[in-house]
Amino acid sequence: MDNKKIKSTVLFIMMGVVVISVILYVFVFAPSPRKQTLGTTNLTLELPIQNKDLRYAQEGIIPFCKDNSNALTLEVIYNASIYSASQGTVFEVTNNKVVVEVLSDIYLEYEPLINIIVKNGEYVTTNTVLGYSMEDHFNFRLKNARSKIYECPYLYLTPFAKSVIDQSAEVVGYDGDVCECVLLKY
Repeated sequence: MDNKKIKSTVLFIMMGVVVISVILYVFVFAPSPRKQTLGTTNLTLELPIQNKDLRYAQEGIIPFCKDNSNALTLEVIYNASIYSASQGTVFEVTNNKVVVEVLSDIYLEYEPLINIIVKNGEYVTTNTVLGYSMEDHFNFRLKNARSKIYECPYLYLTPFAKSVIDQSAEVVGYDGDVCECVLLKY
């Protein structure tokens, strides 16, 4: 009888240690590496332009990092509605540029725009109209001020938004990657 009690006690203690270890791992150790990333792991972006407003007359799309560009550039119709790709607070509005802070020190930059509708400090939700395209090209940037880098916004797009960009690249015959590099320092 004592031998059975000892085995049961040892088994109970071992199971307790496993449960405590799992709890510690899930709530203490697993989140630590995420804190050390660039801070954009929870970021998901929608396409800031409607598919019908994309054009393919010239380049169609100019990839991030091509010719040292810090933006993903899309060819669009003049005066197309430009939407917020994520929720956040309008950080800066200049003559033809809107900057939205979507996470702490993570900014989305939209330019060149005309007839800007939003104001500094205003909270915007995903798909809020920010303004309208000023030219036949629209620049979309993801600025990580924490790490002093621009990141390729394509990496954070929803699967549908990525498919639209991929189709755009295919239509113009671009066979490269829309993120020629993943980040650029500034």
